[in-house]
Amino acid sequence: MKIPVEIWLPLVVRICISLFTRTFFAPDEYFQALEPAHRAVFGYGYLTWEWLAVHPIRSFLFPSLYVPPFYLLKVLHLDGTRALIWAPKILDAVFASITDYSVYHLAGTLFGQAYSPVALLLSLTSFFNVLALSRSLSNSVETSFTILALAYFPWKQASNRTLRNSLAIAAIACAIRPTNAIIWVAFFLLYYVDSSESLLSLVAAAIPVATPALLALILIDSIYFGRPIVTAFNFVHTNLSSVSLFYGENQWHYYFTQGLPLLCTTALPFVLRSWYKSLRGTYGNEARRLGILACIPLSIYSCAGHKEWRFIHPILPILHVLAAKDLVDLSTNALQRNIPIRKTHFVLLLLSIPVSVYVMRYHGRGQIAVMHRLREMNTQELKSVGFAMPCHSTPWQAYLHRPELEGGRMWALGCEPPLRHEDLSTYKDQTKIFYDDPIRYFATFFPPTVNPSFPPSPRPITPPGRASPSLNSAYASHGLGHGREAWEHEWPQFFVLYDVLLPIRGGQSVEELLVRMGYGQVWRSGWNGIEGDERKRGEVLMWKWGVHNGRNSTTIASPSSIRS
Repeated sequence: MKIPVEIWLPLVVRICISLFTRTFFAPDEYFQALEPAHRAVFGYGYLTWEWLAVHPIRSFLFPSLYVPPFYLLKVLHLDGTRALIWAPKILDAVFASITDYSVYHLAGTLFGQAYSPVALLLSLTSFFNVLALSRSLSNSVETSFTILALAYFPWKQASNRTLRNSLAIAAIACAIRPTNAIIWVAFFLLYYVDSSESLLSLVAAAIPVATPALLALILIDSIYFGRPIVTAFNFVHTNLSSVSLFYGENQWHYYFTQGLPLLCTTALPFVLRSWYKSLRGTYGNEARRLGILACIPLSIYSCAGHKEWRFIHPILPILHVLAAKDLVDLSTNALQRNIPIRKTHFVLLLLSIPVSVYVMRYHGRGQIAVMHRLREMNTQELKSVGFAMPCHSTPWQAYLHRPELEGGRMWALGCEPPLRHEDLSTYKDQTKIFYDDPIRYFATFFPPTVNPSFPPSPRPITPPGRASPSLNSAYASHGLGHGREAWEHEWPQFFVLYDVLLPIRGGQSVEELLVRMGYGQVWRSGWNGIEGDERKRGEVLMWKWGVHNGRNSTTIASPSSIRS
């Protein structure tokens, strides 16, 4: 049986993109997906406050997608190989290819088969799809299931079976990401307005699908956490509080002035033109409904203080479907039979490829490269390691897979939010305190000498949900409480840090301190791309105790040496 090109081509492209990607994008790719799954299968791995707080806000449903491949590797005794990293990447590629196929299918359903290849081209050449779609992010899988549900919706003729299938897929998208419900409530309200269906009949069709999905979600999470729990409620409640603002606050127009241009890049002119036409009803009622649907989550999410590009990723495939209509309609002479658009427009879409290669290979490559370098060391070479970097800067045990480093032998700075309603304007997490004065931090929370046996650090981070530790009089200005256990580190065998940390700060440099303590630089990542966060600028470095050479004799990681 011949496999249709709209199925095998996206799958091949997405697998190549996923395996070719060797860069860091967002911490959630690891700490809200791979780490919980790794811990569930292998018994160790890092859980953030979202999982360990009194009221956890994360569902295990999404990480559970990665449990089968991890478990299979465990049974086959292949978990010590690179298959541990490759398996989730291939699974992510499969989910990503669903988006491409669905865009192809939906464009053909609404506008005709001539528009399907162009919609597929837009999806495959999309910069943001390259950046995020093939990663282990809940937003990415949410995007795939959202457009798949729209693709299977009975647009042209009523079909109870097709409607149920669409609703079931939509329910999965909502279970993975509760805020996805905004899209579906809006969609079915729009459908109700445009159709002859009664609201009662739509509710009657939705209840038999939504109820089992919600009960399954509650059951999965209750089993995982060991008590009855509704994580979707906790998720919404927490994100509506000031806790979300701890991770950054943006202007109301952020999605319009930054989000959409970045999501659409070279397709933006066609997206805006087709979006406007769809809202005017030029393309028909179905396209108008899609145009309005894209506006609603964009507007609602703009009311939230904390914003991220990936939060609006689910509307991107919708915009690609609409843009395909405009691109084909603008064409007078087809570039070739299968892609009926102007040559200049085709070239414009391809201009996103160099930037896509950059984010796959160079932007944040050091955070991945250093984990591969550590992974190559045996148990005698690697006894302990500390990450003096902003929290969650690198993958963790889902990449390293070293149980002997648990219990304080591998640590990173924490960034617990103010879960006890502390004042955001004065609250400082461990990462902030460290970067305010790293020399003072080392002097306060590290012993005066290095123990060559490299014992585990007793209290390297604040347990999630706990109050911040007390500090000595030199830290009294931070306003943290007294009488609680302070952080307590041991000097590790290796330090991993960004080279921006090394220069002089307040009369003494971190580099001078490390050299004086007996550390020397043994590895650096090479160029790490252009970084907006000043704490993450420069190369990723590895310093080792017992090497008295400062920055000499350094191994440099080349792009070709950073294997997936």
